[in-house]
Amino acid sequence: MSSPEIAALSAYQAVPEICGEVREFGEPANPALARLLRGSYQALKEGGAVTGFYGFGKTLVAALSVFAENALGGRATVLAAYKVLRAEEGTVNLNEVAIDIAEEFEERCGEELREWLGGVFGKQSIKGTGTVGAKIDIEVKGSGLNRLLKVIKDLVNKGFTLIVVDEFERVVEMPAQYGFHDFDDLRDRYFEMVDRWPRANAGLTIPTTLWVYLDLQTRRRIAPLYHLTMNITTDDMRRFLERKLGKIPNELSEVEFRNPAVVSEIVRDVKSKGADGVLRDRIEWLRRIAESYPRAKMETKRALHAAYLAAWFMQNIYAEIPEKRLRKAAELVKSKDPVERLYSKRRRRNKLLTKVTNGYMLAAPVITHVRNVVKGAEMQHALGLEYVAHHIRLEMEIP
Repeated sequence: MSSPEIAALSAYQAVPEICGEVREFGEPANPALARLLRGSYQALKEGGAVTGFYGFGKTLVAALSVFAENALGGRATVLAAYKVLRAEEGTVNLNEVAIDIAEEFEERCGEELREWLGGVFGKQSIKGTGTVGAKIDIEVKGSGLNRLLKVIKDLVNKGFTLIVVDEFERVVEMPAQYGFHDFDDLRDRYFEMVDRWPRANAGLTIPTTLWVYLDLQTRRRIAPLYHLTMNITTDDMRRFLERKLGKIPNELSEVEFRNPAVVSEIVRDVKSKGADGVLRDRIEWLRRIAESYPRAKMETKRALHAAYLAAWFMQNIYAEIPEKRLRKAAELVKSKDPVERLYSKRRRRNKLLTKVTNGYMLAAPVITHVRNVVKGAEMQHALGLEYVAHHIRLEMEIP
């Protein structure tokens, strides 16, 4: 399953979970969600964008923003960029190119959600439905990203007060399937689109896999900007995990969770196989990756296994890793000191760790090796990781 599919799936999976939490606690279990929603809604209403890595909630905050806008008396929808780009030219029903998560919320827990949203937005009561309601036909015409602009203009003319364009991940990963020569062509066309963006009442969600490659001129044209990744703390996620499990299992006490979708996934895994099973799985997956590192002695591969596990503790392949976490990881995988083996002064060339202010980072070749595994079908198959590579990618924030 590709990362775009995971992102969409996690948003739909969140609906019954959040509805259950709102009924039980009066609010979602994720303590950051109200803050994220307020920041995202404001940016989207002003014609800006929400950015974030897979699983940080771009689709979720887009859907909740649309639900709130509709319930407050506006007209709003979330467009799936890839659906608009692949749609047949002509008149289509809005439902064919929209994401219907707001409808899911309305059906499952509309009343309870409105009560929570009243508190989020400082309203005593929100009475309206969270969906547009009537069937709406729109015109799809033109090619490339121009057709997105034309659909937005059509919706504005029909009285829509908030339009969010979401689900660019699929287009980024497979640009040729959506009418672009390659990624560079998509990036150039993206600049042209945001340069002509209608601003007020139409916003974007931008995946990190696209944002990091946008040049300064493109970024300057996108405002205001709300970064989900920068507005979620590890403390938020620890509280989220505690509310879902009652307490944080000892086996996961070293992990600096950052991604809400990962926390939800880990909770499901803990409930099905126990925290020790969750940790054991990750240790095994990372062992296979470490042992496939080319032209390295077995002692080096074992130390690399510990370094990969320490990076998993940090939930980011690019993170600064404190030395104590490296030691803890080495203890778990029964490796010698990773610093001694991968960074030692005796290792004059090809150091596999880099010294930084607060500890160490994985060196570039080591990161590249993991990326090649989780993004390459052949390597995944060879290592027996084809069904779990997406977990590794999400849990280590590998773009």
